[in-house]
Amino acid sequence: AEATGVAGEEFLNAHFEREHQEGRIAAFEWTASINAVSVFDFRVTPVAGGIRLVDAKSTTGVFANPIHLSFGELYKAVHGPEPYDICRLYEVTGERAKMRIATNIGPIVRRVLQSFSSLPPEVAVDGISIRPDFLNFAAEEFVLEVSSAEDPD
Repeated sequence: AEATGVAGEEFLNAHFEREHQEGRIAAFEWTASINAVSVFDFRVTPVAGGIRLVDAKSTTGVFANPIHLSFGELYKAVHGPEPYDICRLYEVTGERAKMRIATNIGPIVRRVLQSFSSLPPEVAVDGISIRPDFLNFAAEEFVLEVSSAEDPD
């Protein structure tokens, strides 16, 4: 699972590099490569300004596989000042991945986070698993592939 997560982040980093080179985003930072305990993977600056936080959620399986969100990710999505997006990378292999994006998940997961307050004080929630259809992912699919220039073989 960890290797799949790293592969997904690498695909997303390459995607953001292309988006930046082609002028579709102003800047980006692969935050998780600098801070392994960050509750998001990328900080993206759109051309129009502002900041978006982006978390990569990767699987070698199909899109519908559950997504794990930690309590810290939920909290940041709901209470952070920046919009928090999820990039679902699925059918990840060494050469390619498919991707769909759910933007600004904070308002959607707010009620989930609020429901934790009704739990007994002896119960702590570390995270949740959710079905991707709960997050209203965009229908568009992107296929990210390793280009021959990026492939060392």
